[in-house]
Amino acid sequence: MGKNIRGINLIFILLLGALLLMVWSSSMNQMQDNYTRGALEEDLKAGNVTSAVITQNRETPTGSAAVLLKGGQNRTLYVTNVEEAIRLFEDYSIDPVVRDVPRESWFMNSLLPMLVVAVIIMVFFFMMMNAQNAGAGAGGNKMMNFGKSRARMSVGADNKITLKDVAGLKEEKEELQDYFPDFAPWEPECRFAGCAHVKERDCGVKRALERGEISASRYENYCQLYEELKGHRKY
Repeated sequence: MGKNIRGINLIFILLLGALLLMVWSSSMNQMQDNYTRGALEEDLKAGNVTSAVITQNRETPTGSAAVLLKGGQNRTLYVTNVEEAIRLFEDYSIDPVVRDVPRESWFMNSLLPMLVVAVIIMVFFFMMMNAQNAGAGAGGNKMMNFGKSRARMSVGADNKITLKDVAGLKEEKEELQDYFPDFAPWEPECRFAGCAHVKERDCGVKRALERGEISASRYENYCQLYEELKGHRKY
């Protein structure tokens, strides 16, 4: 599950990056360069201007002028008065194309900001879920490792384990056999998978007990713990 969430996070991060790139690209296209009115007049006097396109802004009478120079170079400048800019070009026999105020882009002005916000919220949500799952997984692994380490300490033939030894390890109560690793060599001989080694037929552990290969006191301790656990929690 953690891998799936990390994959979803990556997808949303990439999507967010793509949306931000679109916003940046659109902004860059609308930015003016450092071309000034003085530089424009010098190019007009030198006959370097071949054509011009003037676009009016909503904030009249301002606008922008896109100028095509000889050699194919494009320059753009902000104009404070569209009418004056038109007359300037006409004074040098340049008939500029004048465009009306551009229509608002519904996608860029309305939908795109909403998409960016939605993606940011979803990425944050999945990152929080990922962090919670990672923390839960680490806690579960720690508890499992702790329980198994205690099981390895309980190998002695007459080493008795009480319910107090198991208390607090909720997950380990379902793995009581881990506290009796000396039963492990005979568990593969059990007929039933998940055999509890108490009332099942054809139990490899009980046959080993009958042969004297497992300590009777250890097995009694195991059965006692098994019954006590049943009283505390369904086993």
